[in-house]
Amino acid sequence: MIYYLFRSRASEAKMSILSIIVFCFQQASYSNPIGNWSWSKQGLPIYQYKGPLPFKGVDKNGKDAMQPEDPYFLIGNYRMALVTHASGVYQFLTAERAWARLNGSEQINYGWNDASIVFQNDPLGKKVVLTGVKSIAADQALVTKNSD
Repeated sequence: MIYYLFRSRASEAKMSILSIIVFCFQQASYSNPIGNWSWSKQGLPIYQYKGPLPFKGVDKNGKDAMQPEDPYFLIGNYRMALVTHASGVYQFLTAERAWARLNGSEQINYGWNDASIVFQNDPLGKKVVLTGVKSIAADQALVTKNSD
């Protein structure tokens, strides 16, 4: 009887492992190659977005998938959260006593923040925008994205 119980649990464990492996391969085959997961020098997981900005998602028939043009990721919990975008824009939310968008913009789930530089030796004083879909970082002709 004990041998039978051990054998059935071992079979269940093998089936569970096989199911996980099949699921991972299936997800990899359906995934869109716009980025990849890796590890930081400190051993923390990071996702490096390598897709175009603005992003244009399509379904399997080639029709617009109605996805946001600036992909985002939610970090946090019910007390405070960041909606961080691939372009560098973020929105800080808190729900400690009531929902509050601390740097909300007119666009839903989009923050009002800006990062830019102005070169003092430039006679025109041109402002170079560093965050957002229309930033220099979103211009694939000027910026190369790699995992280093």
